[in-house]
Amino acid sequence: MNDIRRFFLREAKGKVIKWLRQGYIVAVLGARQVGKTTLIKELAQKQTVPCFYYSFDDVLLRGKVASDFYFIKKDLEARLGMVLERLDREIYLLIDEAQKEPSVFELLKIFHDSFSEKIKIIVSGSASLEIQKKTSESLAGRAQYVYLFPLSIGEVLREKFLLPKQSLFTCLFAQKPLLEFLKQQQVLLYPHLSELENLLSEILVFGLLPGVWQKKTEEKMGYLRSIVSLYLEKDIRLTGLVKELDIFQNLLEILSFQVGGVLNLTNLSSQVQTSVNTLKNYRSILKNTFVLNTLSPYIAAAQKRLVKNTKVYFYDVGVANFLAGREKIANIFDSKASGGIFENIILKTYEAFSQNETVPVRTYFWRNYQGNEVDLILKKEDRVIPIEITNSTNIVSKKITNLGLFLEETSQADFGLVVYNGELKTIPVKTKQLICLPWWLWW
Repeated sequence: MNDIRRFFLREAKGKVIKWLRQGYIVAVLGARQVGKTTLIKELAQKQTVPCFYYSFDDVLLRGKVASDFYFIKKDLEARLGMVLERLDREIYLLIDEAQKEPSVFELLKIFHDSFSEKIKIIVSGSASLEIQKKTSESLAGRAQYVYLFPLSIGEVLREKFLLPKQSLFTCLFAQKPLLEFLKQQQVLLYPHLSELENLLSEILVFGLLPGVWQKKTEEKMGYLRSIVSLYLEKDIRLTGLVKELDIFQNLLEILSFQVGGVLNLTNLSSQVQTSVNTLKNYRSILKNTFVLNTLSPYIAAAQKRLVKNTKVYFYDVGVANFLAGREKIANIFDSKASGGIFENIILKTYEAFSQNETVPVRTYFWRNYQGNEVDLILKKEDRVIPIEITNSTNIVSKKITNLGLFLEETSQADFGLVVYNGELKTIPVKTKQLICLPWWLWW
């Protein structure tokens, strides 16, 4: 078994290399502390080329660039000992939190158009919409996006047990024997069941931010506290995004008790004593700064009577647990949000894979007015896969019934999945089949 308190091999790394080799500027987007800076610095160092890093979290750097458009060009030339026009080798230019100094995007356009063969540019930031807006305005046709999430289940398991880089996710929509692949993966992990049980407890409480795995158990909640404080101070208060910080923080804490629940803005408006329009603005800020994301309901032409509210998830359950005071595994199981926390981990693991695919798989949930629900729906082109999620060793009959109803009503769905804490098996549902797999095969 490997000690995982070190650098993780991130799945997104291959995508960054791919786009750089094709001559694009790469924008790496993600929340604070998901490892953006570590990823791009490690990538540059492995290329054995000079690497120049500028972070616009630094207010002094922002001031220099604001007063001198060509400051970074001049600084590069001073450090290289030559003008860029005479550059005779490849270099990496890394710009962190680029959205905090918008003028830098025009400079990067000049760099790309003049020196794209020599200067490989990676831009990163924790404000997705702002960076996408600036790149679409200044770098249209020159930039590609790579999204970095907290660690996925696969990234942790591969590092801990030195597993090969095979993935269930690449098989889901391919014409491959899914059950046979799962059986092969099970052979590799089945001998480690007791370790996997302990690992799940850690994930459920502390989440999957890379920095958490560098800390001792007693230090992990303190680390999560510092992330939340830094977010509220730097991303929210200092940027002036929110006028009433107390209300914003109260909203964040309330949502931490509703992980995986349907988001009802009218009820929330009453709880936090502010307008629905303000809450819509705050929700947008939380999504834009990679704290929350929502899951929309699956609505097909033959399914009219479905709820239309979205479900809410955190990008990392460790942050949600800190906000809600869930500091031990017992707190998780005593919480009404326990099922949602497990769902959150399963959902984000899939999105970490899907969001960097050329054509991302669309994700939904399904619920009708009779109370039938399927936790996760994956849709790609004309194929649909319904998935039930439960942190239990048993599958209650209601979940089988719900999947059966969806499969019966949806001709695009050939089979269903159950991700749970039990053993690998299949369950027939009329003319179709459910594949039930333990959570540690979900990657």
